Amino acid sequence: MPDIYQVNEAYRNKLRAREDSALAEMRRTYTVLQADNLQRLEEITQAIEEAQAAGEDVTGLNDFQVRLAALNEQMARQVTEFAPRATDIASNGQRSAIQLSLDMQESLVRAVAGVPDSVSMAIDLNWNRLPVEAITNVVGFAADGSPLAALYEAIGPFARDHVTIGVAQGLNPLQVARRMSKTYETLAPSRAATIARTEMIRANREAQRQTFESNLSIVKGWSRVSAGDVNVCPVCWALHGEPNAVANVVPSHPNCRCTVIPLTPTYAELAGLDPDAFDETPELPTRDEQFAMLTEAQRRQVLGPSRYRMWETGTSLSDFGRVVPNDLWGPQAVVVPLRDL
Repeated sequence: MPDIYQVNEAYRNKLRAREDSALAEMRRTYTVLQADNLQRLEEITQAIEEAQAAGEDVTGLNDFQVRLAALNEQMARQVTEFAPRATDIASNGQRSAIQLSLDMQESLVRAVAGVPDSVSMAIDLNWNRLPVEAITNVVGFAADGSPLAALYEAIGPFARDHVTIGVAQGLNPLQVARRMSKTYETLAPSRAATIARTEMIRANREAQRQTFESNLSIVKGWSRVSAGDVNVCPVCWALHGEPNAVANVVPSHPNCRCTVIPLTPTYAELAGLDPDAFDETPELPTRDEQFAMLTEAQRRQVLGPSRYRMWETGTSLSDFGRVVPNDLWGPQAVVVPLRDL
């Protein structure tokens, strides 16, 4: 029987594969919508550069500014049209993440409790497997008029205002063109991807938690497990390994990669058997043990110079993060500002 580390890593990898699939579809959709506009933007940018090279004055109101303003308006409209398609992709991604959660929970419980392969969870331990339809409140976040849909709808005005502000700041046409390029080639699709990734993991975790709630005779709580590498933020290191009651919704933040594992009694305890009849299941490293596996340079990169000095002099990793309530999105994991430490 695989240990909890192997099962959890397999779970994390499968979730990442589903994220990658959804994000690839989102990129293809966005590229198709903006392909002609991005080509026009490249042509205008090139024309401005050639005019500058020829010694022409391209400052002030001129044909370039007019062309850029019209193109920017068109590109912002395309981003707005992208919003409902992105919402659909994110919603389908949520369903996929929920299905994965429902498919993997039994394996996680087996690994944590040390349930033998010969034991049927459904028959011997009364494991309740939820249908996808039971998690409709999670997928509902991607419906029209939902907070998720509103996030995607806001990308269009963000793009339009972003360039308008640049013009108001007195940027020349080449600077405006480059700002537009950054906005439409990088920032807008990046925002869309962040929303999709964040909501997929949130849906996946909530499906886990609701499955745990349906199996309170087996699952006593949950624990957050970070990816344990140099890309983990201070708040996820702070929350790594913390035990929580099943009723507690898992806190999240944009682009979080943490997974959740169940907290259970041993199989011997669940089955009322002699506790010495089975080997103890290996545990995941603690927060401090996992952090110590990083090199000194990596630990400095994770915490930054000020927090690293505080950690070296005795401040606990747990002090660097906290959970704050959010009426719209649920509990949020945030880094504690230096001034509050």
